[in-house]
Amino acid sequence: MINVSNVLMSIGEFLLMSSCIPIWKRSIIYKLGEKNDRKVEEFICSSK
Repeated sequence: MINVSNVLMSIGEFLLMSSCIPIWKRSIIYKLGEKNDRKVEEFICSSK
């Protein structure tokens, strides 16, 4: 089952973080789903 509030929170966090992520990497993160996207975003932002 998909928890709607978790998905919305993930999308909100993603939008807040997206300014430091190149567009081609954003599509990769989107495909990974919401399980680990926060960790992936933080990694990409810190390794920029």
